[in-house]
Amino acid sequence: MTQLHAFVIHLATSVTIFLIFLGIMFFVWYPAPYFEIDGGWKVPRILAGLDVVLGPLLTLIVFKPIRLPTSSNFLIKSI
Repeated sequence: MTQLHAFVIHLATSVTIFLIFLGIMFFVWYPAPYFEIDGGWKVPRILAGLDVVLGPLLTLIVFKPIRLPTSSNFLIKSI
């Protein structure tokens, strides 16, 4: 597994988790009028900045490819 491959896996996992969280936030926790009234874009902005941008970027910088089969371990760590 190369650095780029690890970056793409981490990015895809982060985006998927972020979209699931955003869907739960929009449709379950804060329906239509309550999301805007409560200032709901503050938390998703922080979450997107940290989880979707910085997480995969750090993976791209820090990840060192090894020959052991660690794809399942990496998937668990990215969550």
